[in-house]
Amino acid sequence: MNSSIRVYLFPDTANYIVNISKGLLEEIGNNCNVKIEYFKRNYDSFFEIEGHFEQCHKARILLQDIEKNIYKYCYESKN
Repeated sequence: MNSSIRVYLFPDTANYIVNISKGLLEEIGNNCNVKIEYFKRNYDSFFEIEGHFEQCHKARILLQDIEKNIYKYCYESKN
């Protein structure tokens, strides 16, 4: 069953994933067998993940874990 989901991350996280860590989206897409696209807008930019249902959610979890780890690192660096 094919599905398409959108993942809304914070702008600085999306910037890191798209611009700073080159190839990360392709690597996640290849590992999970999904297609990931980034739609940049003034408000509410998002990643769209297309593929099989379970694989889409695996890719979503990976993107959200990256965001969680970035903010965890930033918080620990302050303290």
